[in-house]
Amino acid sequence: MEIMGWTKAKAAMAAGVGILLVAWTGTVIVKNSSFPSLGIYHGKSLRAWLKEYDNVKEVFANHGAKLHELDKIVSQAGTNAIPTLLTLLREEEAKEQGDGAADGFSVLGARATNAVPDLMKIYEQNPAARGDVLYSLNCIGTNADVPMDWLLPKLNDPDPKIRAGVAYVVGQMHAESDQAIPALIQCLSDSSSHVRADAALALGSCGADAKSAIPQLIDLLNDKGKGVKNCAAFAIEEIDPETAAKLGLR
Repeated sequence: MEIMGWTKAKAAMAAGVGILLVAWTGTVIVKNSSFPSLGIYHGKSLRAWLKEYDNVKEVFANHGAKLHELDKIVSQAGTNAIPTLLTLLREEEAKEQGDGAADGFSVLGARATNAVPDLMKIYEQNPAARGDVLYSLNCIGTNADVPMDWLLPKLNDPDPKIRAGVAYVVGQMHAESDQAIPALIQCLSDSSSHVRADAALALGSCGADAKSAIPQLIDLLNDKGKGVKNCAAFAIEEIDPETAAKLGLR
């Protein structure tokens, strides 16, 4: 899942599904019960703490204690963190690290639903932030309620990383529209193996509603692209368990 790789591999891939592996042995003391967006935590602003997500070695040292500490700070800030997260995305420059904004949205999850309109605007206004915007929408999940007429045209983006990210977000929306599933099926023939893999996962997220994709997914069981076969097998199991059993996938 290419889009997840853009956020410092915070999630590890297992059978085509992201699983967060964190073991925490430290203790975090939160001073304030309310945490304003510009508040101070242990002498530093929320913005400064968010940027620490980019120090990958430190974040994952000591069994992820630092990661848990940063997640705890964002969780304590709650929706008060959203203005700072959005500001970081607006300011993001073309680089591999995103100053912690997407990591912050991954912690808030469905609590950040109200940020969706702003995230859509940032996607259009700041090309450097598109990957992190898609990851953030993915983390908000079904509650994001992103309009399909805005999202689906982006499956034709020239950048395969963007196409893959959009496909996965469509799946996270559990889209059941007449346009969404055919569009994802078309992505199964994409020239990029990342797009084919994420489109398969997205169709799997749609469950039985994506049964029309089974023939194309069966074809992908012979795909030579990295991870595509596993993603296709996962999708078939989710969409049509009986067919999966006949194919020996279960």
